[in-house]
Amino acid sequence: MFDELLGWNFISSCSVMLRRSLLDEFGAFDEDRRLMGVDDWLCWLEVSLRSKFARVPQPLCTHVQHEGNYSRNYLAMTEAEIVCIDKIAKSAESLNVHRDWSSLKQSILDSRGRLCVTKGDFRNGAKLFSRANQEKSSIRLYLKSLIFNRSPQALLLYLQKIKRIIPQRTI
Repeated sequence: MFDELLGWNFISSCSVMLRRSLLDEFGAFDEDRRLMGVDDWLCWLEVSLRSKFARVPQPLCTHVQHEGNYSRNYLAMTEAEIVCIDKIAKSAESLNVHRDWSSLKQSILDSRGRLCVTKGDFRNGAKLFSRANQEKSSIRLYLKSLIFNRSPQALLLYLQKIKRIIPQRTI
């Protein structure tokens, strides 16, 4: 379950049942304010390092998302996710669980950068692409950060509009 959870937090807190002793083992929810929005994700990752999970196939709760959700604050969530990965990397390494943490952080930064660009926030997208490139060097990320940082916003908005109008070919 650990590797699957590293990809994304698919667990809703209101649907979880677990032994209190597991939470006591590592301190339950980390109170670090930088984890705002992902403190539960860190908890599930910590538990998955120490225990097995079982899933109930039926939906147990409903999660409502709207524009006011904190999780819609993409930049804050990105920062929190990076802090979460740094913290879980330390725990995992202490338990001899090794992963390519830089690639994981690069993937998070790149996907959030693409989300910013989709929303028309080109400058923040460029910053996230640049940070992703710093995690692990990539000419693709370097060029994306350069293009979205240096190109005039009006041109980028126009190109984005054209891209949405022109039907995409399937390969």
